[in-house]
Amino acid sequence: MPNTPTDVRPRPVRTIPPRGGEISRTEVGIALAPWRLPLAQLLDSATPTGTFSHSFGMETALADGSIHDAASCAAWLHCYLQTTLVYNDALAMQLAAADPRVAQLCALSRELSVCLMAPEARQANSAIGRRLLQITAENFPGPLVDSLAREAASGRWLAHPALVMAAVGHDLAAPWQEVCALYLHSCLTSLVQNAVRAVPLGQVAGQEVLTQLGAPIIDAVARATRADPADLGTSGPLLDVLQCEHETQTGRMFIS
Repeated sequence: MPNTPTDVRPRPVRTIPPRGGEISRTEVGIALAPWRLPLAQLLDSATPTGTFSHSFGMETALADGSIHDAASCAAWLHCYLQTTLVYNDALAMQLAAADPRVAQLCALSRELSVCLMAPEARQANSAIGRRLLQITAENFPGPLVDSLAREAASGRWLAHPALVMAAVGHDLAAPWQEVCALYLHSCLTSLVQNAVRAVPLGQVAGQEVLTQLGAPIIDAVARATRADPADLGTSGPLLDVLQCEHETQTGRMFIS
């Protein structure tokens, strides 16, 4: 039987002191931007906003065979990004950043709701927006977020998730373009995860689809920056039809 030591003492932990004492914000750099972690938390797919229950027309495209593999999924998401997400969500965020008054955000939320043709899509955005606003107000309160929470409680504001994130970005002094890019990425991530559940699409393939959408997301933010405010609410006719047909589809995994 091998000898075993009877006096086992923990080895001392060797620590390396930072240069010049404490680590400063400038040494860590942009990683310590005060808005970065709150946005990461709110836009994480694990945040319980209910986005996993909605496909925004994707399930109809799955049923008719338009989406059947990774390539067709990426093409559909690219179309959704460059139409609905650019001229509804991203453009609304740009307009909210330019004029962050409560009255302006209330007007934008009404216009976004009216422009959505499918009742399911309107209800989905409203449900997700209300839940996101509740989580935001409880965890990251701020002047604009708190004002909008009061407006929503009184029924004067239709909580749209893009406008909730625009308000958070304003309160945290985050660049709206970065907030918008992260928001668009979050929207597409949720849809990719739903596609993994419904399509013959593996999780690795889903990540490849998201990677392909990286550059288009940056382009989408740029397009929203240049867009005419009159374009708010523009969407693709086929996407509108898919969203409208979903409520009569036989057998559904998703609410919208």
